[in-house]
Amino acid sequence: MRFSEQLKYFRKQKGLSQVQLAHALSITQPAIANYESGSRMPSIKLLQKMALIFDVSMHELVSEDEIAVDMQMLLREQSEILKVSPDTFYKMQAEKLMVHLLNGHLSDIVHFIAMLHYYDITTIIICEHILKVVLYRIGALWASGEIDVFQEHFMTEAIHLGLQQLYAKRQPYKEAGFTTFVGVTAPQELHDMGLRMMHHELMQAGWTTYYLGTQTDTSEVIAAVTKWEPHVLGISCTMPQHLSGVYEMIHAIRLMPKSQQPLILVSGQALESLMADEVKREADLYAESMEEAIYKLSTLKRGIYA
Repeated sequence: MRFSEQLKYFRKQKGLSQVQLAHALSITQPAIANYESGSRMPSIKLLQKMALIFDVSMHELVSEDEIAVDMQMLLREQSEILKVSPDTFYKMQAEKLMVHLLNGHLSDIVHFIAMLHYYDITTIIICEHILKVVLYRIGALWASGEIDVFQEHFMTEAIHLGLQQLYAKRQPYKEAGFTTFVGVTAPQELHDMGLRMMHHELMQAGWTTYYLGTQTDTSEVIAAVTKWEPHVLGISCTMPQHLSGVYEMIHAIRLMPKSQQPLILVSGQALESLMADEVKREADLYAESMEEAIYKLSTLKRGIYA
């Protein structure tokens, strides 16, 4: 069904007249009439507003072919903003992604993240300056009771799906000093998005990676290290109360024969706490951000890093 027909259908389903819809969109009634007759197409920004009003996915309103020209124009406009003021661009994208997340339409969220592929920025920048910012905001909304637990779970998983689509559009490059990485969260830790991002980025860089995910017992981590013999074990920790589990995991690795011990990288929000000093001393590498982690891992040469 064409956009003109979909617009008329959703408007009537909401019980809105052309005048009422025009008022809600801050445009004129003749503009609505033109859209419904098929003589004109609205901008991407206006389509997003319509989707919010009708509580539908933007892709339920309009096909990719119908918005291709406007999408290209929007990409050009925002690419210019990126050249002039990267920080402004990142904030704009984070705000738009939050709108999609709160609207709750999975297809729009995944599509929006995947579209970031078209801008001249690395996936590390996207993760650090857009997705990470949004994830912190989601956590703050949950902590303040503004969203429920199920919404926090949905938003996090939606970002992960979008991230998979984003990386699927990128071509891997094969240049790695060391080549094998095992990633795991602290025992009892449920937050693993940062670790997933690092896992994807290392795969793009040509590393062989093994992602163990959340709530993996230390004994299973030891078994994985024994079997796969990774050059690096990455341990992520978001919540400070789980730092003791990180310390115990590092201690268990140190009890292995020296020849079997990987370098240990620790990262995550909890490592910014003063409580984490002992953990950082026990580890071989510490990174405050994914950018720093990827840089240090990319420069590893037989245990020596820049």
